[in-house]
Amino acid sequence: MKINNLFFSSFNFGIFNKYHLKINSFLSVFNLLSRLKVILVFFAVILFFNNSFSQENKEKLAALSTRKINRDLLPSFFDEVHYGSSYKYDSEYERIYLEQLSRIELIYSPYVENNYMLKLSSLSKMNKYNPNLDFNTSEFIPEKFNFIKYGFNFYASSDQFIRVDNQDYIIHILPYINKSSK
Repeated sequence: MKINNLFFSSFNFGIFNKYHLKINSFLSVFNLLSRLKVILVFFAVILFFNNSFSQENKEKLAALSTRKINRDLLPSFFDEVHYGSSYKYDSEYERIYLEQLSRIELIYSPYVENNYMLKLSSLSKMNKYNPNLDFNTSEFIPEKFNFIKYGFNFYASSDQFIRVDNQDYIIHILPYINKSSK
């Protein structure tokens, strides 16, 4: 009887071990899945915050990377170009320059040599009345850029991109849209 009991005990122990191993493997898989869920939730939260901050950063970067010329300087720009002439800055000139100014963006873009992009120095110079105009762009300040000194084509029907020579700025001129033909 003792042998029988021993057999029965070992048989029960074997079954118990078999189920115990299955339960343990199930629990370890469940534990692994729980950990994976926690990791996935963690990365989802990081991704969510990263996207929200990156959108905010993109807006800030766009504001910093696209500059506008100070419109209050238009009379002094005009006087600089027309120095010595009989022309006077008036409301008609202001209307024209404000329209042109509304289509100029100065985009910050680190300098890269590009032989296909038009350079500012290649444009015609408006120095008929003031031959002493300074066209040096080595200390380029976007807000103080006198666009009146250069022969930009403000009536082109497509975007124009002009690199300020050896500087980190590109002048983007938006296309002219004739409002009277609409």
